[in-house]
Amino acid sequence: LTFRIVNKALFSTGLQKEQLKRVDYIVTNLQKYVITMARQPYLYPWLKLTGKIKFYESLRRETDDIVYGIIKERREQKSGYNDLLDMLINSRYEDTGEGMNDKQLRDESMILIVAGHETSANALAWALYLISQRPDVEQKLLQEAEAVLGNRTPTFEDLPNLQYTRQVIQETMRLYPPARIIDRMALEDDEIDGYKIPKDKVILLFIYGTHHSPKYWSNPETFNPDRFAKENMKDLPNYAYFPFGGGPRLCIGNNFALFEMQIVLATLLRRFTFSLQPNHVIDLQPLVTLRPRYGVKMNIAQRVGAV
Repeated sequence: LTFRIVNKALFSTGLQKEQLKRVDYIVTNLQKYVITMARQPYLYPWLKLTGKIKFYESLRRETDDIVYGIIKERREQKSGYNDLLDMLINSRYEDTGEGMNDKQLRDESMILIVAGHETSANALAWALYLISQRPDVEQKLLQEAEAVLGNRTPTFEDLPNLQYTRQVIQETMRLYPPARIIDRMALEDDEIDGYKIPKDKVILLFIYGTHHSPKYWSNPETFNPDRFAKENMKDLPNYAYFPFGGGPRLCIGNNFALFEMQIVLATLLRRFTFSLQPNHVIDLQPLVTLRPRYGVKMNIAQRVGAV
């Protein structure tokens, strides 16, 4: 679902169903490769010898061919589309007046494809799991949706009033931040709390650890959306919660993701019930993003009285 949403936003005429499935498969495999190289770089000679490196390179080229094909087709058509790719093609650098070349467009598009769908998909999967364990939270979500929407489909204008829905999403991303860790490079020599940081060194910020720290959160392992009620947020220190990063490198898609998840969650819960399949194991799979290792397998039924 989130893949189709970002595809529609980025390429209104772009990836078809089979291509979406293929790109999803490629993204998952390339994530595993990136994490393997980060954790076990000494395996590179073995992976090269066994043909794995060649396999991963072929996957990367395959996505390049797909995206470059869409860019080529769009440039040749030269007709306006109300999507992000059209905005990127028509954008110009302020200092030179030049537009992006095809490689830049490819890079921007792939970032938006990967970062714009998998993070939201993970967060929604974790949210449905957490809600299935808390009937009281589910009831509050349904009451809010009934009060705000009635029998309507949610729209952009409804989002400020779906406050509890937003709190559930925020608390989900505290417990299971899709970006569990991010990196920053020091532009200059620095010192933080006695720790010397040399220029050009890469610093890893452990979002998951901060979000679970008892220093900032009472009962940090408990799912409690009320933490994010406005009255409870005023005493929270800066960067005790940063699922989208922060500062000038704040994720450019943070509002897109939050709005998308509010609409999806409100729509799904009004129509269906979700219950975790018996004996299904929930475990973490810390790749580039924080995935459920075995998925979140749910029994889904139409909600009684759903419109």
